[in-house]
Amino acid sequence: MISKRDRTLLIDKNFSDYLKFFTSLLILTHHYTQEMMGEYLACADRDFLWAIVYVIRLLGGFIGVAIFFFLSGYGLMESEQKRTLNFGQFIKKRLIKLYLPVLLVSLVWVFILVLLGELSISWSIVTKIFIGFEDNVLWFIKDLIALYLLFGGLKHIILTNKQIGWALFILGTVVISCASDYLFGAFSFQAIPLFFIGVLSSFYKYRVRLISGILFASMIISALCAFVIHENIALSGCIAVSYMLILLIILILSRFSVILNAPKFNLGISYDIYLVHNKILYISLCIGYSISYLLFLTITILTSFLFNKTRSILDK
Repeated sequence: MISKRDRTLLIDKNFSDYLKFFTSLLILTHHYTQEMMGEYLACADRDFLWAIVYVIRLLGGFIGVAIFFFLSGYGLMESEQKRTLNFGQFIKKRLIKLYLPVLLVSLVWVFILVLLGELSISWSIVTKIFIGFEDNVLWFIKDLIALYLLFGGLKHIILTNKQIGWALFILGTVVISCASDYLFGAFSFQAIPLFFIGVLSSFYKYRVRLISGILFASMIISALCAFVIHENIALSGCIAVSYMLILLIILILSRFSVILNAPKFNLGISYDIYLVHNKILYISLCIGYSISYLLFLTITILTSFLFNKTRSILDK
């Protein structure tokens, strides 16, 4: 159902869940095209399907992560405004829910790598499980953990002294962006400001022009950093596209109330899809099997569902 509203940014929970699920599938598809469809792009006729694959391979990761970070920031501030937690409660109720799933899947994954002979048993396994996660696409989890800690440490200041709180949040976001760029590569820093934009969008949901202006300024700064520091105009373009898409989402949802009445299935597996999909792709490459996209998608969703159910049982 779609109805008009007067410049107030409210995101329906059901709509947000479907959007998160879509972005998880977009990132899954992006990584599949990177690993499995290079030869297709090099040899196939440049038809409509070729164009879709090319765009997903180029932009899918940027767009998916951008939406994920924006919704994460928005949802976190929404939860905090409904129920304010002290820092200890925040760690227990919010941060641990982000960290424990990746810890559990990393434990299983390292065990599988040892069985496959891809990893030798040593004390370094401990750091691979608890910190490294032994999966190069999970850099965003480390960024999110840092952003959660930043949010948890500053949220009371934001609620009591807005100017100082937001100034410190911006400074912290810049520091985390620089650290991510240094540790993980130029592709990683671009989405981090969108977590801040998401938090801001929830807090100032009635000031859409302010949010849009800050988002546009963030886009210009991020794109310029990519061009000046990394001398990468393609990266600048990808950043601009992903930020403009977030701006479009904000403008649409601030003018129209979008409520999905579609039947809900287990959309909670979105996070699990992020955690397991690259591991399934890695196993297929290790055994030399060129897995089809539909089979890859099916196995990933089933594995994500199983893992989600397992950790739900352990949470009880």
